[in-house]
Amino acid sequence: MVLGHRSPEAGFRLEVHVLWYARKPECYPWPFYSLRDDHRPTGPSSDRKPHPSAEIYAEKNTGFDIDNLDYHVKKSVLYQYGISKAGAWVYAVEYAKRYKNDGIVSVSLNPGNLKSDLFRSQGHAMRAMNSMILYPVPNGAATQLFAAFSPQVTKETSVAGNWVIHFGRVAPIRKDLVNAIKSAQQGGNDGTHKFWEWTDEQVKQYN
Repeated sequence: MVLGHRSPEAGFRLEVHVLWYARKPECYPWPFYSLRDDHRPTGPSSDRKPHPSAEIYAEKNTGFDIDNLDYHVKKSVLYQYGISKAGAWVYAVEYAKRYKNDGIVSVSLNPGNLKSDLFRSQGHAMRAMNSMILYPVPNGAATQLFAAFSPQVTKETSVAGNWVIHFGRVAPIRKDLVNAIKSAQQGGNDGTHKFWEWTDEQVKQYN
């Protein structure tokens, strides 16, 4: 992925299309077992929806500046890429809020800094440096398997302000972002809810 590449058709960055809009349809429950209910897994937290993500670039307290998601106030390319990754964290939280009573576990995860093809468009110097500091791709796969199968990950993990980090651990999200998870009635600011609603508005014409 070339950071900062803008789609002229829609006016948004490529990473926004990939990490926000293309993923949004995944955030509605699909009837995976509707034709075979007799084979549906039983027991607590049997259905899971992991969301590969990152949260280090999220805005303090709110997660996002809802009034500037079109970047009419200019932000750096690195900021825009980082904030796009934080969108998947919001999807995990809001999915968990909405569907945990249906037995679905929704959790965000950071697979770690990996030697993947993400950097294939970078220069030789950057790739050489990355080869010394990044981790093998199977390590990231281990993180996703942990999120998918570990009994330590429950329906309350995301809602309680936790996520899965490399290479298979449940850890607290950044402390200030708990305010974004909570509603105004709970003393928070509804940040994750507002972002979910904003992306709904962006993709509704394609539903």
